[in-house]
Amino acid sequence: MDCFEVYSPEADQWTALPRLPTARAGVAVTALGKRIMVIGGVGTNQLPLKVVEMYNIDEGKWKKRSMLREAAMGISVTAKDYR
Repeated sequence: MDCFEVYSPEADQWTALPRLPTARAGVAVTALGKRIMVIGGVGTNQLPLKVVEMYNIDEGKWKKRSMLREAAMGISVTAKDYR
């Protein structure tokens, strides 16, 4: 999967984001203010990934972030105080 949508409760509407650079499934996702972080997952080759990508709503684009130390899929993540 390389498609993401963001939900606006005020408008009760979903909006498509630009394609995720790394297609994958089984990711962990968290929101950090106006940023969406997508962590790990399993790639198109069915292997776990170290990839971390972040979408900035104000900039309207994805950026690669520091990779995980170990590949991971099917994990959970929680953000606290935007960290």
